[in-house]
Amino acid sequence: GALVACNNVALVLLEGDDARQYPRALGLLEAGCTAGDPFSCENLGYEYETGTHVVQDRRRAVALYRQACDADSALGCSNLGNALADGFDGPPDLPQAQALFRRACDLGEMLGCSNLGWALWQGYDGPEDPEAALPLFQQACAAGIGVGCGNLGDLHYDGIVVAQDHAEAARLYALGCDGEDGWSCLQLGLQLRGGTGVAQDDARGQALIRQGCDLGDSDACAMAAALD
Repeated sequence: GALVACNNVALVLLEGDDARQYPRALGLLEAGCTAGDPFSCENLGYEYETGTHVVQDRRRAVALYRQACDADSALGCSNLGNALADGFDGPPDLPQAQALFRRACDLGEMLGCSNLGWALWQGYDGPEDPEAALPLFQQACAAGIGVGCGNLGDLHYDGIVVAQDHAEAARLYALGCDGEDGWSCLQLGLQLRGGTGVAQDDARGQALIRQGCDLGDSDACAMAAALD
């Protein structure tokens, strides 16, 4: 009767190699979400967003993320914000996305804090405010959120609201890449290839660019293709 246990069983089955177990796993998530478990809703939403084990349906993902967020799932709110920013369910709604990122961050989701920092930097709901984004990126990076480290690396690389420091940017990109942020891997790879702020190492730089592609960064994939 513990819904979170059913959610956890579903995740274990989805991470396994036995495709025969995937329908059972999805059924557990569906049942858990229907019964009011926000974690089941957010994980089922992710399945529909990515189309990994079901036919991709981003509108269904939005509905599931909204259900999770309404039940105070911090990650559900963050994912819903991303979905609205990317226009999964109609025209992009950047102000609403920023509000959802703020709610996720307030609920303690560090990915939501990083997303809120990005929204503030890019001006989703007002003027661009990289100064307000800085502490959010710092907070997220300190918590091990790869994209937070990557965004913080960008500020240091370009000298935005901090002193320009390519060596510090490389350190932050390395943390981001270790945290599976493809953009960070790409940027560190470019720094290594060019010897910017780090000792030049073309072979390692190329490997990191390919790693960025493996992690889903489209810019890294375009650059990796040019390396082949």
